[in-house]
Order: sequence, then C-alpha cells, then structure tokens
Amino acid sequence: MKIWQKEYKIVKNIYHDYRERYIIYILERNGKKYFYKELNHDKKDRFYAQILFQKKAEVSDRAIILPKLYDYDFKVEKSWILWEYLLGQHLAEWKPKNIKDFERWLEPIVAMIIELQKIKPAPAEFDIPDRMILRVNQWTKEPIELGKFKTSVKKKIIDFIKKNRSLIKIGFNHSDLVPWHMHEIKYPKFALVDYEGSKNKPLYYDIAYIYHRLYTKLAEPKLADKLLEIYKEKANLPENFDKIFLTILGARITGGFFDCIVNKDGTDIKLHQRLLKNYLEVYNEQN
Repeated sequence: MKIWQKEYKIVKNIYHDYRERYIIYILERNGKKYFYKELNHDKKDRFYAQILFQKKAEVSDRAIILPKLYDYDFKVEKSWILWEYLLGQHLAEWKPKNIKDFERWLEPIVAMIIELQKIKPAPAEFDIPDRMILRVNQWTKEPIELGKFKTSVKKKIIDFIKKNRSLIKIGFNHSDLVPWHMHEIKYPKFALVDYEGSKNKPLYYDIAYIYHRLYTKLAEPKLADKLLEIYKEKANLPENFDKIFLTILGARITGGFFDCIVNKDGTDIKLHQRLLKNYLEVYNEQN
C-alpha cells in the first residue's frame, strides 16, 4: 500500500519524469505539507548514500542545509522518500528560464560545494575511471549512430581519461547539483534538495556537473565560467586541478549530448557543440 493511501492526501503532483523514473508529490497530513518522491526502479544504492549524506551533513557547518528527512522505504518495489516541505523559490530555473538575482548566489553555492567535498566517501565498489569510460561509450553510441557525434572525438575523451587515470580520485558527490535543486531560504542560506542520488563519483564531479548544466541547460556560459572562477579562488586545489576538471568535464559533455539528442531534454545542441569545441581546444593544447 502506498504511503498516501494510509495517512496522507495528495495536494499536488508537481513532477512526473518523462522517462518514468520517478514522480514527486506534495502531500498533506493534519494541515502539514510534505515533499514525497517515488522511484520507479531500483535505487537502493542511492538511498544508502542519502542516509549517509544526511548523517554527515548534520555535523557540517551551515554551508549545507538539507530538508529534514521524515521517512523512507527502499525495501518495496517502488522506493519512496518523505521530506520536509520547503517554501523558498529555486535559486534559478531553466524552464521557464528565470535567473533573476542568481549571480549573487554563486559564492554561497561554491561554499556549499567545498563543504560537500569534505564528506568522506564510502568504500569504492568499482573503478572510477573505468566507470567513466563505460558511460562515455554508452552516452555516445546513439549520437554517433545518428551522425551527431564523431567517433574520433569519443576516442579523444576516452584516451584523456586513460591518460589521467592516476589523477582521478574518489569523492562523495551530490551528483545532480543544479540551481533548481536549491531552495532559497534567506541570503546567503539555501537548502539543497534531491540529494538521494548522492554517491561515490570522481572527486570534483559536482563542480564539473554544475558547470556543464549552467553552460548548456541554463544556457548561461558566462555564469558557468564565473562560478568556476570563484571556485578556483576559494577552494584549496591541487596544481593539476585543471587537467582533472577537463577529464571529468569531457565525460559529462557526452552525457549532455545524449540527453539533448536521445532524451530530447529541450536544451540547445549549439551550446553542447560550443562547449565541446572549447574542450577540444584545451585538449589539443595539452596533448
């Protein structure tokens, strides 16, 4: 029996994923509202990561604010999670586009990313660079078949991962870090949501991911560059950070092409192509 059939009533269906992966409702019980998310496929590893994230973040400073977790169940066919309902607006929206006052949030976002990177990752269950190469092969298969991506470019991205394998370290990441998963509280405070997908990925994946999303999905390359600039100023980074970042970004770019071409996510292919062109220019300088 589903949770709202027992004690809650549905107030609003606020999201139904177009790939049937999950749905999000606002539920109500005794006059109090809640966020409810139901996953339609096996995400046990994500729920374990989410519980770890909740526990670790409780002892962090307030650079990370999470909505309260009330209940969850990942033992059933359709896993679900019940969160605190947040009233604040997202820091930015991509559809319909709304970036009003977003630039002032870049520094608080960077502070939060730096704090996230302090969370100790769980023991690795797979080789991170090998997983990156697997994803690149998966994400480029259909775009290559459709003539929208070059095999030679895929080879360069994979070769760059192999060349920099020793530089790729494991890290704990939110894994879907975008401003529409951040709820404004009162500047500079905001709450980070959709963190049930947090997991082990390459260290610095979150900064590469949000950079890619600001560039392509929010369609704001200048804001993406500004965020990265602030991050590089504030974070204590190794000398080879640029090389690590480019390695991770290359894999993420192929995921963007897949979402744009195959999943038809509504992003502009020209922005993906522009970012790929920039990547290849730096790649050629380093090889």
